[in-house]
Amino acid sequence: MNIKKLELMPKLPAKKRVCAYARVSADKETALHSLSHQISYYSEYIQKHKGWAYVGVYSDEGISGTRDTRPGFAKMIEDAKSGKIDLILTKSISRFARNTVTLLSSVRELKEYGVDVFFEEQNIHSISGDGELMLTLLASFAQEEAKSVSENMRWRIMKVFEEGRNYSLQVLGYDLKDGKLFINKKEEPIIKEIFDSYLDGKGYQAIAHSLNKKGYKTKVGKPFQQTSISRILRNVIYMGDLNLEKRYREELTKRMIKNEGQFDRFYVENAHKAIIPKEKFLKVQTEIERRCAEAPKKHPNGTPFTGLIVCGLDGCNFIRCNTGTRPCWKCSRYKKGGPALCDSRQLGESELYEAINQIMDESSFFERIKQIIVYPDFKLKFLFKDGEEIETGYRERSRKESWTTEMKKAAGERTRAQHTKMKKEEKHGKGNKN
Repeated sequence: MNIKKLELMPKLPAKKRVCAYARVSADKETALHSLSHQISYYSEYIQKHKGWAYVGVYSDEGISGTRDTRPGFAKMIEDAKSGKIDLILTKSISRFARNTVTLLSSVRELKEYGVDVFFEEQNIHSISGDGELMLTLLASFAQEEAKSVSENMRWRIMKVFEEGRNYSLQVLGYDLKDGKLFINKKEEPIIKEIFDSYLDGKGYQAIAHSLNKKGYKTKVGKPFQQTSISRILRNVIYMGDLNLEKRYREELTKRMIKNEGQFDRFYVENAHKAIIPKEKFLKVQTEIERRCAEAPKKHPNGTPFTGLIVCGLDGCNFIRCNTGTRPCWKCSRYKKGGPALCDSRQLGESELYEAINQIMDESSFFERIKQIIVYPDFKLKFLFKDGEEIETGYRERSRKESWTTEMKKAAGERTRAQHTKMKKEEKHGKGNKN
């Protein structure tokens, strides 16, 4: 019998799990082509490296590096924290994030999970000893560069506005060509119908319903709402004027902000051909003011919330309802079409008062409040007239809590009556058998 000694095979080192992150901040064809090139480059580069295991390429299209809401980026961070990634490759700091705070918080979070980020252009590994210091300095430069680009863009936009031209506009009834507005012949009749209907005595909701019934859509292809009718009736663009720079884009967050004096505004008279004659347009504004003055300031039941509460999903007003157990507020769009039109929740009035009392005295609240935004995840945002914003949650009332003593008594009486009826029917049925 021959016995041979077997030599154990040496254990192969585990491959480093590597991915890449690519991003373009504009959705133009050239930019998307660049993104496609980045993805192809990194896919091939990682898979050719002998010591690496290819995880994938995470990407975001048309999203600025200053934004925190990047789905591709968020998925990459999630996978890294789940232990699926050891190394992330990216072209540069500006591709990863232009905001210094976002960059450092992301790098530090990844470092806690042992994940390294390599920035090709700067030749920096985030996990190295001096990596964070270099990243802080370079990210600050990248952030200033983003700010400079934004300021240059704003300067060009302001020059366009000073010349009485439009930089970017999408409005029903007009098409924008080379900074000038031209009437869209297919959409023009819709605008005329809206103004005529309002002067004939119809309200926003009635006009919207009539247009939707005829199959008309807004400029972005959505059904008309009360808010869209209101905006059209108030827009000076339809009498041939332009009110420019009403809102502006914040440099780093890229949010649209109402211009309340932060930048110059420009009003241009007779900038383009009018769809509605000025006399008719001004007559509509007078009628709007008249109706507003005559409208009741409070709900018939005396609630001060009327006109203050809006839906965080679609921006529609909440309206007061009575469920039979308590007064509550529902999105007008949800009330009209249910979950098919809006996924918002109803908000009990008692829960709303409870949320208010958690943050301040009720007596001063109504003097200060400007708007209440309701979100579906039991969250409220209070916007005050002085610019302050407060977010808080609210408690959903249980079914048991909703039942009053009177309701319980009435339900009991109905049950007993039903039981008595069933007994009589049962007895009558047995009598017929005999």
